Amino acid sequence: MSVDLSLPRIIIIEGLKRKASDAGTFIDEYLFDIIVRDSDPNMAVEKYLKGAQQLIEQAEE
Repeated sequence: MSVDLSLPRIIIIEGLKRKASDAGTFIDEYLFDIIVRDSDPNMAVEKYLKGAQQLIEQAEE
């Protein structure tokens, strides 16, 4: 089952910026934390390490 949802983009982005700022982080880190928060701890660590590896690779380029 799929659901199409249309929300004003500005409202979403501003809300994410505010929540990330309140958490003392950036939007990408905030979203990543949300994604792995409810995961199995082992899977969360794997996702976090993969994300960190991608950031390192991007920094090296």
